[in-house]
Amino acid sequence: VAMGFNVVLTRGQLKEVNAIELRIDDVVYWARLLHVTDGEVPTQTLVNSGLCGPVYKTTGEITDIKAQMVVRDKPALSVPVHAPMNLHYSFRLLKPVDNLIVSMLIHNKDGLLISALTGLENGASQPIREGLVKGIVHIIEMDLVPGSYIVMLGICDGKRYLSRNMLMEFVVTGGGEMFWGVKTFQFTHQAENEPS
Repeated sequence: VAMGFNVVLTRGQLKEVNAIELRIDDVVYWARLLHVTDGEVPTQTLVNSGLCGPVYKTTGEITDIKAQMVVRDKPALSVPVHAPMNLHYSFRLLKPVDNLIVSMLIHNKDGLLISALTGLENGASQPIREGLVKGIVHIIEMDLVPGSYIVMLGICDGKRYLSRNMLMEFVVTGGGEMFWGVKTFQFTHQAENEPS
């Protein structure tokens, strides 16, 4: 079931932090904290408010989560539109797991989920059960429109989260072209004119 609804509040009705939820009977179907400020809110604060879904801090079963974006063989925090990029990650499992699943969820700055890059059975030739885990997600072509994006890293043992939090923020840059929407396709455009 897909539902859409709007919440309209005046600034006078708002406190610094406001809880908004959709509740039917005793079941909460949607909840979000809304932060109100005259300045820019740090991205991690927005993430912690539920902008990109729930946040699960590490559970004592995982530590040393690290990440780096690499563009054209160099560490970077920005990527040109349509360029390839790699997301390197690592973490240490403190306890053995049965079914490691690693997901990178890319959101725009409004919290819209753009894509979920999920490695079922962790993409390894042999199942990873314990120790230091290292991985690379290779994005063949970054075809998002220029702007700022958030990567959430979800690490699960089966359906149980070990961690789900912001991994990094990155920027897609353009070369002066005009863009709209979320995704930009590589395309050609042909037109012709027949004289009257």
